[in-house]
Amino acid sequence: MTKTVLRYGLYSAAFLVALFSFNMWVGHFGTTMLAGYITMVLSLSFVYFGLRYYRDKQNNGVLGFGQGLKLGMLITLAPSIFIGLFDMAYIKFFNPDFYQKYTEQAVAQLKAGVPPAQFEAKAAALRESMAFMSQPWVDFLFMFTQVAAIGLIITVISTFILKRTAAKKPVLEFA
Repeated sequence: MTKTVLRYGLYSAAFLVALFSFNMWVGHFGTTMLAGYITMVLSLSFVYFGLRYYRDKQNNGVLGFGQGLKLGMLITLAPSIFIGLFDMAYIKFFNPDFYQKYTEQAVAQLKAGVPPAQFEAKAAALRESMAFMSQPWVDFLFMFTQVAAIGLIITVISTFILKRTAAKKPVLEFA
């Protein structure tokens, strides 16, 4: 089970970091968020493949629901941790003004959609929440929980699809 968790967890993490890197290189704020969620779902498809591999190759064709949940969430841990660390490094070293630019864009969108009387209060609240989000540990936790939550959903769906109990052996009856 450990080999399966490491193999598929690292595949998922590498795929996620590679796609996020590409997305950050070519994307902009409007498309980055949608592409980010698509990237998470695609990379977490390795949970399905890991569960199927474990069921078929290591566990004699059997996968219980609890066993699938445990294995799927262990596989999900690697990409969750890696993307949290990657995002922290990206913001610290490659795009240190990310939150400032993101806040400016969000305030501009807010200004276009909020009545002038409410704008200043809402803009101040937005700036305050963005200042909180820009802390490295908060950024890590935010990215970690996003990937883990999507991983939980994919784990539950994959486990339902792949769940298989052992076939019962026929009982011999003597007449």
